Amino acid sequence: MPFFLPLIVLIIVGLMLAIALARKGRIRSLQMGGRMLTLESQLDPNAVYDRVAGGVDVFAVEDRDPQTHVVLLSTKPTLATWGFFYPVVVAARPGGGTIIQVGIKSRLFQAGPLVTKWHNKCLKAIDQAVNGSAHGDNLPAARVVSR
Repeated sequence: MPFFLPLIVLIIVGLMLAIALARKGRIRSLQMGGRMLTLESQLDPNAVYDRVAGGVDVFAVEDRDPQTHVVLLSTKPTLATWGFFYPVVVAARPGGGTIIQVGIKSRLFQAGPLVTKWHNKCLKAIDQAVNGSAHGDNLPAARVVSR
């Protein structure tokens, strides 16, 4: 019996990894969820959407909808996570500029500080692509929005 336990664990982890790798994100089927970060830009919403839809750092573009200005970014599974989907909503800000909302959803299931780490990493990459800023860990234009 002791020999079979590690084998069973490896099979289960392998199946879960296969599921996470096979999951494809679609804007229509993915909801924002309760975890959102917000970033503001002085640029026009169309320019922001084009920059995000063109790809951001290590985050692949899974899906995009030019009519609603929504882009779905993603990361593949790593040794520490199952990978994530990042719904990005680009909207005009009253008075000019753009509001960018970034959500996060695991490809399988994930909780804890790694979710926050990857969410912040995505926000920083979007900030760099859109605003060309190099704030590092200090994002004065970004804030966490709770629902």
